[in-house]
Amino acid sequence: MTSAVPSFQARPMKTLRELYAEHNGKVSDKWTIYLETYEQLLSRFRNRPVRLLEIGVQNGGSLEIWRKYFPKAKVIVGCDINPDCRKLTFGSKKIALIVGDANSDEVEHEILAQSPQFDIIIDDGSHKSSDIVRSFALYFGHLAEGGIYIAEDLHCSYWQEFEGGLYDPYSSMSFFKRLLDILNHEHWGTPHERVDALAAFANRYSTTFDETLLASIHSVEFVNSVCVLTKCAPIRNGLGKRKIAGGKAVVYGGIIPLDGSKSRPSDQTQNIWSLGHRTLEEEIVANRKLVDLQRGEIARMQVDLEGKVRQIEALGAQVASKEAEVERQSAEFSTRFEVLGAQVASKEAEVERQSAEFRARLNDREEEIEALNQELSHSQEQENRLRSVIEGIHRSTSWRVTKPLRAAKRLLAGQRHRNGPSNDGNGGGASGSLQRGHEDTPGSDAPVKSADNQDTRAATHPALPHMCAEKPLVSVIIPVKNGLPQFKRVIDMVSSQELDAGFEIIVIDSGSKDGSKEIIPAGDPRFRLIEIKPAAFGHGRTRNLGVREARGEFCAFLTHDATPVDRFWLRELVKPLLEDDQVAGVFGRHIAYEDATPFTAWELKTHFTGLRNWPKIWIKDAREYSRNQGIRQVFHFYSDNSSCLRKSVWERYPYPDVDFSEDQLWAKQIVEAGFRKAFAWDSVVYHSHDYSLWERVQRSYDEARALNELFGYKLCPSKRELMRQSFRTSARDVMLALRNGWILSHPAATLKRPLDNLARQIGYYLGTTRSTFAQKHATALSRDKQLQAR
Repeated sequence: MTSAVPSFQARPMKTLRELYAEHNGKVSDKWTIYLETYEQLLSRFRNRPVRLLEIGVQNGGSLEIWRKYFPKAKVIVGCDINPDCRKLTFGSKKIALIVGDANSDEVEHEILAQSPQFDIIIDDGSHKSSDIVRSFALYFGHLAEGGIYIAEDLHCSYWQEFEGGLYDPYSSMSFFKRLLDILNHEHWGTPHERVDALAAFANRYSTTFDETLLASIHSVEFVNSVCVLTKCAPIRNGLGKRKIAGGKAVVYGGIIPLDGSKSRPSDQTQNIWSLGHRTLEEEIVANRKLVDLQRGEIARMQVDLEGKVRQIEALGAQVASKEAEVERQSAEFSTRFEVLGAQVASKEAEVERQSAEFRARLNDREEEIEALNQELSHSQEQENRLRSVIEGIHRSTSWRVTKPLRAAKRLLAGQRHRNGPSNDGNGGGASGSLQRGHEDTPGSDAPVKSADNQDTRAATHPALPHMCAEKPLVSVIIPVKNGLPQFKRVIDMVSSQELDAGFEIIVIDSGSKDGSKEIIPAGDPRFRLIEIKPAAFGHGRTRNLGVREARGEFCAFLTHDATPVDRFWLRELVKPLLEDDQVAGVFGRHIAYEDATPFTAWELKTHFTGLRNWPKIWIKDAREYSRNQGIRQVFHFYSDNSSCLRKSVWERYPYPDVDFSEDQLWAKQIVEAGFRKAFAWDSVVYHSHDYSLWERVQRSYDEARALNELFGYKLCPSKRELMRQSFRTSARDVMLALRNGWILSHPAATLKRPLDNLARQIGYYLGTTRSTFAQKHATALSRDKQLQAR
């Protein structure tokens, strides 16, 4: 018997998935689909002396697994930019690890020193599009013919943090898709070279591509998150000749002669999709920018259109309301006209009767005047005789001899006045009436002449005592004309201010008829009253008068409708002047009264919140100040509704005598002179106005005219700008109303707001352009002049 000879079969090699499952060494990280794909692609290399390059090895586990998968490998080179990879060591001499940026010249030389060519190259590096494109440009040329180039984790190309996006024309996925066009270069039908199709990537990522190298791409294959490229000699990558088999061509016999022919693309030089001055990527970026611009313009136009529609609807409703109102008033007018006709007839009869009585009385008065003239003539004769007697006395020797005695008597009387109150109980020279500056005789009514040549006269106010003997730190100056009822609240809040120093309150009245003067507290020695004629009032001129009369080191200003919010308004207003002697002026914050519309409150809050970023300013860059109009507007903004200045600076730079914006013009002077201006956020007053439409036109006219004449600012230079700004601000306000619910809580204010915006821009336009109409009706258009005339 013969014994059986055992048969030996080669043990099958383990798959890549099995090697991963049993691996216990350094950590490797791969997605499941990669293991299946690599098994299909790389199994043919397992028994070859393969040369492998992997860019990005992390913990190094993949290099150990590749060493097991390719047992006959010649060299396995890993490269990673992380310096910690220097800590990795490997048991096989066929594994080489290079630490550094694979796209740098130095690291490239180190890699090629290990092997000038590779059979397999795997890019598992940073996954950023720029690195992936640069690595391909750098290392595909070192891939051997028949070799495989793999780019992993291309799902990152859809993410912004890896320089990509779904439609990003410069992502790594877009790059590999473009290589499909490179593969089919012979069918383009245009004179372009392969490198032309990659010009945008070359410019974007500062790299270059070789035409011959691109011609060696044999295939481009995509698997989820992976792109696989194979490389062959360019001659093997063409479409080749046409091969036709068989001899029966029943349907189309003309195909048989094409056997052995080559593909010839038709001329595509006139195809707009094949030719262009820009690449597809550049076209996409340019078109996207254009689309974004057009979308913005469309959105703006849509908002404008909606605003115009709402404006038209509101105007239509107003027109209907006005028509009904006109009809009603016409009926009332007819009735009143008939009544007035009867009244006029009655008045005419009454006037005729009174005229007859007046003529009779006039005759009687003429007789009385004649008698008085005779009596006056007699009195003048007596006065002339007395003057002659007095002149004779003055020329006499006895009058000249007694002159020294009269002088000594006046000197003694003056000394008694300075030594204090007399014993008669009248408190010396302090009378019950308010003291008048620059008077020669206490109690006289002689007018005071200011430096502005104003006739000022201290009010006869028996209830007010003499001012405080102690020199105050601050003088609060309040111009007023018909300020009630709000002026009473202003006086009460100013009186209650808490300040660690004395302060006085100077009220300058320019002809009030509503009792404003009478509410000044009787018995409070801090108050002084100065009265001027209405025609003598001027915003700068009157405030200069107040500063001249002030005894304080600092002069604070309020208007009669600006009410301090709390007892610390004055303390916070003075604080910047005490802390920095370079500060010449301070202005405080305004907030709206509680009954103001939400739009008015929003405007004030927005304006002063923006100024909070500028608590103290002075010119640091004169060139920027002169060049930038926006900077200049911030630098000279100042409001005498609530402000305080340093009197020593005012003595050099008094308020300019202008119709409007004297405060801003003064602020411009002091900052350009090198002083500082401060904004006191915590010094707060209530000050707001909800104007009627006509008042809004007037107020805006005054503002635009002053800013144009004094500063050269043109708030509304054209009718087109008038309409544009009206629609823009109205659209903004409608959005505010919708967002904050004002359209329900304040429907009247919301409906009026577009008309208010239109009125504002009309006023700006008239004040800026100074048209013939505006010049002719300047007094009627100016709210400031109308208020002064009342």
